This record gives sequence, structure tokens and C-alpha cells, in this order.
Amino acid sequence: DSEEIRLTFGDLLRSHGRIDRALGEYDRALELDPALEGAIVGRALCLAESGRGDEAARYLGELRQTLPTRRRIPTTQAQILLAFGSPEAIAEALTIARDANSNKPTIASAVVLALALAHSGDFEEAAGWQSRALAAMPADASWAVQRQRAGDRLAAYHSRRKIPATLDAGAVLALSLTQPLNPEDSTPS
Repeated sequence: DSEEIRLTFGDLLRSHGRIDRALGEYDRALELDPALEGAIVGRALCLAESGRGDEAARYLGELRQTLPTRRRIPTTQAQILLAFGSPEAIAEALTIARDANSNKPTIASAVVLALALAHSGDFEEAAGWQSRALAAMPADASWAVQRQRAGDRLAAYHSRRKIPATLDAGAVLALSLTQPLNPEDSTPS
């Protein structure tokens, strides 16, 4: 029994919508290694996807304090808070995202900060962080984002399959699902 096998199986189950079973696999992985970041994030996403976003945000908030060097925990917590959409949740997500980018930003943390800024109405700074994230992406990932925006889902899918495993797939997905973050594109249609 390996925590990595449990984590992989949890990720597979979650990707196929088997949230309750995935949650069980993440819990078993965390029994074997309580600091396994992938299982922590997967567990939180399962909670959020099953309508328990408050619990997921609290869980990640507690772990952010006990595991401060883990990079994906704050960005995932900020993403979950943004999904709530309330001004308080957006303000908290913005604080977490700014803190996550204060030291050595990752592509994922830059994407989350751009999204939090856009949700709070600061489109100019949001566009700057989105540009930084796109510029830092490998060529295949940037091309996948552009193909997704152009509506070419098949080309985007094949391109994403070539993206290095070290790149947070969530960052690519977040960028591919958002429009460019600038004031001209922010007006309601």
C-alpha cells in the first residue's frame, strides 16, 4: 500500500466524477503521509465539488498554517473562495493570492492572483498577472490556451497532453477558461 498509488487512484476517480470514492482514496493516502500535498489538494477539491466548499476552505486554511512551505495549498484555497463569489470570500482569496505571490510566484499562483484581482474589479493589475503567467508557460501550454480560446478544443486537448508534468494543469485550465483580463473585455455583454 503506497500513498502515491492512493493519490493517483484518487485523482483518477475524481476526474471521472466519483467524488466520494476519490475522497476515501485521498484520506487513505493522507493516513500514510499526512503532508502529501497532492492528496491534501485533492481532498479539498472533492469537498468543494460535493458542495462542501466552506469545509474545504477551512481545511486548507488550517493546513496553510501547519504546512506553510506547501505551494499548492494557498492557491487551491483561493480558487475555492473565489467560487463562493461573495465580496468577503473574494477579499480573503485576494489576500491569500497576494501572499502566495510575495516570495517566488508559480504559474498557478499568478493565475489565481489574476482571477482574484479580476473578481475584485482591478482589471489592470489582473491583466498584468495574467500576462506574467502566460509568459512563464512553456510554448505548448500557451498554445493550448490560445487554441482553447479560439474554440479549437481538439487541438487544445492534444497540445495539453504534451505539457510537462511539472506545470500545474489547473493553471492551464484556469487560463483557458477565462477571457483576457483587461477592462475592455470586462464589460457585460
